[in-house]
Amino acid sequence: MIPPDRVAEIYERFPFLDQPDAAAKADFLSQATIHELSKGYQISTEGDVCLDFPLMLTGRVRVYKTGERGREITLYRLGQGDTCVLAGACIIGDMPFPAFSITEQDTQVITVSACVLHAVSPARGSRGKTRLTSPCRCLTFLVWKNLDGEWSPSS
Repeated sequence: MIPPDRVAEIYERFPFLDQPDAAAKADFLSQATIHELSKGYQISTEGDVCLDFPLMLTGRVRVYKTGERGREITLYRLGQGDTCVLAGACIIGDMPFPAFSITEQDTQVITVSACVLHAVSPARGSRGKTRLTSPCRCLTFLVWKNLDGEWSPSS
């Protein structure tokens, strides 16, 4: 549950949450939780089930992939006011998280249960899964084959 003294701050950082529907606001505030994560905290690993949707209050999170030979590539970073597109797509598409994520700074994040997103998402299921997995597979193939020398555009 979001403490009443933090509500204005949350609506300021995430204006899309400040809906005219009072019942929707009440549902969000009662089901969301604020977490304090220390620098270096491993939030997720590739293949994890996405149980919560994150909204960044403070700090920084790095989302990355690891290749077969141990190399890492950063997909993106999350900062204040950001949400994780991969987590949202995984929740809607009922698929495992395709990357790793770790805090790079002490971080405050709001999480909302996947059940809440499932209840309101018309795009749940195979359509969302296909739209996410195809680009992820293509990106993984192109990046790792090129970096590991097994394939390159000039060969």
